[in-house]
Amino acid sequence: MKTRWFTQTLLSTLLLFTLLMPGAPTVAVQTNTSAPPQDIAHETPALSGDAHIMSNGTWWECEYPPFGYDLNGIWGSSDGALFAVGEQGTLLRYFDGMWNATQMGDGAHYDVWGFSAADAIAVGDLGGIYRYADGAWAGDGTSVITENIQLRSVWGSTPNDIFAVGVQYGGGSRIYHYDGVQWNKVFDAWPMMSVWGNAPNDVFVVGSGILHYDGIQWVENYDIPFQLYDVWGSSPTDVFAVGENGGILHYDGATWSRMDSGTTGHLRGIHGDSATNIYACLLYTSDAADEEDSVDLGGRRII
Repeated sequence: MKTRWFTQTLLSTLLLFTLLMPGAPTVAVQTNTSAPPQDIAHETPALSGDAHIMSNGTWWECEYPPFGYDLNGIWGSSDGALFAVGEQGTLLRYFDGMWNATQMGDGAHYDVWGFSAADAIAVGDLGGIYRYADGAWAGDGTSVITENIQLRSVWGSTPNDIFAVGVQYGGGSRIYHYDGVQWNKVFDAWPMMSVWGNAPNDVFVVGSGILHYDGIQWVENYDIPFQLYDVWGSSPTDVFAVGENGGILHYDGATWSRMDSGTTGHLRGIHGDSATNIYACLLYTSDAADEEDSVDLGGRRII
């Protein structure tokens, strides 16, 4: 099983939550003495910080990689490899107890997705796409993206089926797809922030709205009550999208419905390792002092 990892900002406090079914062990992860599972992780936007939180299966630890630049995204595999990306062209790889750092590109990298300890892809400013293969990072020579665009998120079902979503500096978003030969623009949309898929024919993109790809066409839904920042699901009938002011939407395979998180803080990321063990990341601000210890979410619980 591939895993993904939480990042943390240092200048802004992030609270980590877990959504659990009744009867499951309650695991609060506000401190490094909690016990999240080994195979739970996710990358979230690191607004300003050079560290990330990771689980070793027993507790949460704060890790400080080299370079010291702000990190924006991170991905890990179950064999212990980590890939992290950030500001100033930062590209990091952790394996066998060591961090290896590379600086490449003219701006920031915002997200990274991997397929194994030897294969990962990073995206960022100016349409930048970088591939880790054969033991090194290099510019993706298959990219035909020339627009002045920030690629904010990337996801792939296989190394030859990858989606990336970018925000244009003049407004709007574009979705790109890699088919194993080259990258191509496949859809124009309102500003979008994150992409995740359950399969090649079941892909979600969220931001100012929700887009769904069924393998043939993109279906748009802009009738949502708040801005969305991230999306993840455990199955085609169990998908979550999180966003501003504590907003959570749930998709049951047919319709999206709103869930009450009990917080007014902005939820920046979400991921899980099963339908009953889901972590969300909250950007805690001074106006979010009304945090609840736990909130019932229709049979699940946010702690």
